[in-house]
Amino acid sequence: MKIHPVFHVSLLEPYKPSTIPGRTRDPPPPIVINDENEWEVEEILDSKLRYRKLWYKVRWTGYDISKDSWQPASDLANAPDLVKQFHIRYPSKPSKIIQ
Repeated sequence: MKIHPVFHVSLLEPYKPSTIPGRTRDPPPPIVINDENEWEVEEILDSKLRYRKLWYKVRWTGYDISKDSWQPASDLANAPDLVKQFHIRYPSKPSKIIQ
């Protein structure tokens, strides 16, 4: 039998970011490739078609969820393994541009 933590809703409190200096980690600097800044993708969260272009919602390594962003598929050319993993996990999500 698996047991997981359960808390009554009355015990929960809204999240408040720490105001103590030095408690938060600074995001990592961008990686420079061919004189262009690049950031590392931690995970692909979603995909959608918009204006006949494929877009992915991306979580960036070292950044919190407030920095998640939608990026065109062309921006993820250096992360083909993550794109493949995403589509294996979610085969019904959009995966190619409709002509």
